[in-house]
Amino acid sequence: MIPVINLNLSVNDLATMLGFASGLTVGRAFKRWDYMIQQTEYFRKSGPFKQWFIKSILDSLHHWQIGLVMMILSVTYLQGAIETITYTLGWGLFISDLADYKNILKRYNITEK
Repeated sequence: MIPVINLNLSVNDLATMLGFASGLTVGRAFKRWDYMIQQTEYFRKSGPFKQWFIKSILDSLHHWQIGLVMMILSVTYLQGAIETITYTLGWGLFISDLADYKNILKRYNITEK
């Protein structure tokens, strides 16, 4: 028989852990995908304008923005465990991308280098 450890976690606690951990995991996967695109031979052989354009598209679709939208929509339209999972998934996406956000601002000369 497998021993069972009772942690007295509610459905909301479990939903929070699931959503946040999933958000961080998906956020890191997006980050690797973004990096892999920029390491392809096609990207490296592209001219400066095409590289700028591709980077701009990748920046405009960053997952911190998707995370914020998920958080807003979850508190507006959802309830219960689904609201919690969606909100914390969005929070995980947002948190996983904060370091990249600072780099994006630097690249567009919005903050000091």
